[in-house]
Amino acid sequence: MSAAHVRACYQLVKEHDRVGRMADTQEFENFVLDKRQIDPALMALLRQEVPEKITDLGEHIVIRHLYIERRMVPLNIWLEQVEGQQLRDAIEEYGNAIRQLAAANIFPGDMLFKNFGVTRHGRVVFYDYDEICYMTEVNFRDIPPARYPEDELASEPWYSVSPGDVFRRSFATGCVPIRVSDHCLKRCMPTCFAPITGARYRRVLKKGM
Repeated sequence: MSAAHVRACYQLVKEHDRVGRMADTQEFENFVLDKRQIDPALMALLRQEVPEKITDLGEHIVIRHLYIERRMVPLNIWLEQVEGQQLRDAIEEYGNAIRQLAAANIFPGDMLFKNFGVTRHGRVVFYDYDEICYMTEVNFRDIPPARYPEDELASEPWYSVSPGDVFRRSFATGCVPIRVSDHCLKRCMPTCFAPITGARYRRVLKKGM
């Protein structure tokens, strides 16, 4: 994924109606930080992963390009910390966020919990825009029935997959961390996501756009 692609995704969000479900970003170039404000582990990671994006000035560091968003608790961490009604509320908020984004013609792309955050008011907000796109650019499909029992064990799918295809089964299997697989989540996930993940619902929604 190129830097130009990432910038284009963040610019899309900047110009789009965020419907209260996408974090606003502040973009900076040549941003100067006091090294004392940076955790040593993060500093080491920056030097390892993006050495070309930083300049060491002794007591300060210059970051060539960055985005800053409001502070939130990542949803995956939040779900590890809460139980009972708070857990259910967070999952329902997650479902509401995806529904409202879809109604605004936004598909998050990667819907893992770690790409969403919880604000101090308990609202779930999407904040990682690397794979964002318009709903109208995505082809939502249901996975066809397997032809033979062996098909589901094969390393390759038994059905065709084109660029832009999204399959509803991947929503249910790709979003749930181990900690949140208790009876509460099992009960509320189908309620929250049934209208979201149905390919028919997506097709109807796209027609209205």
